[in-house]
Amino acid sequence: MPPLFAIHPRPYYQNAAGQVSYSPEGYVQLIWSSERVGLGDIQHLYEHTLQLLRSTRTG
Repeated sequence: MPPLFAIHPRPYYQNAAGQVSYSPEGYVQLIWSSERVGLGDIQHLYEHTLQLLRSTRTG
């Protein structure tokens, strides 16, 4: 039986390339967009992902 409530990751950063979220359970979730995007959008998503990993001490 699933729990009565689920802890959902909180959005941290989002752009055309995807979304980075942090879960209070201690993990970072990266969801990629299916759209075609530029290199700058991908770089920004990776930079924010790294910043989140460092700030939450998960990476």
